[in-house]
Amino acid sequence: MLMSQLGENVEYPLVVNNIVDYGVQSASHPNPKVRYGALQMLGQLADDMKPDFQTHYGEKILQVIIGCAKD
Repeated sequence: MLMSQLGENVEYPLVVNNIVDYGVQSASHPNPKVRYGALQMLGQLADDMKPDFQTHYGEKILQVIIGCAKD
């Protein structure tokens, strides 16, 4: 829940970069709840900041989603 709230109402590009990097790192965490939170946060960012988010981070995030699909 905390990760999802981090992605809520973020407007500054530098902050978005840091949050996306944190989400990408957390998506490989051993705890499934942390992985879920990371994916939830990235999804929230993608929904709130479309289409710019997909343009800038789409390729990076797609790799994370594919990697998590094994779960």
